[in-house]
Amino acid sequence: MNHHYQAYGNWSFALDDYLKQGLMGYLNKPVFEEMAAIVDPYSYRDRLTMPKIVLCAAGDEFFLPDSAQFFIHDLPGETYLNIIPDAEHSLATAYIDVGDTITTFYQLILNKTPRPIFTYDLQKGNDSASITVRVAPGQQVRLPLSY
Repeated sequence: MNHHYQAYGNWSFALDDYLKQGLMGYLNKPVFEEMAAIVDPYSYRDRLTMPKIVLCAAGDEFFLPDSAQFFIHDLPGETYLNIIPDAEHSLATAYIDVGDTITTFYQLILNKTPRPIFTYDLQKGNDSASITVRVAPGQQVRLPLSY
């Protein structure tokens, strides 16, 4: 949430109900951390044992498109991230993308199909940026599309 406020210089309209209740005034205080330890799924990450796919909406009204940088590397084990373009927080406008992603991932797990192993490098310049993605030798990135 700190990243949200710093990036926007204010709170998104989506947080109005929380602001009206004064909840954001507790951010970064021990009482907020105590509450988050109970209600925030991040607090339970040590219990995660299965392969995971995290879906985020690029147009999320609550979280910025790059918010995953603050938690994705803390999730144990095999974890994938899909940032869905042209989607808002509920992902309702991207139900086809969401369905295809979840179904394909589920099939890969169910059929014990190895998921691709890849790494990436992000190069930032003053006026440009590039991403280089490398797939492990002997692997293909092609995923099954039939259900």
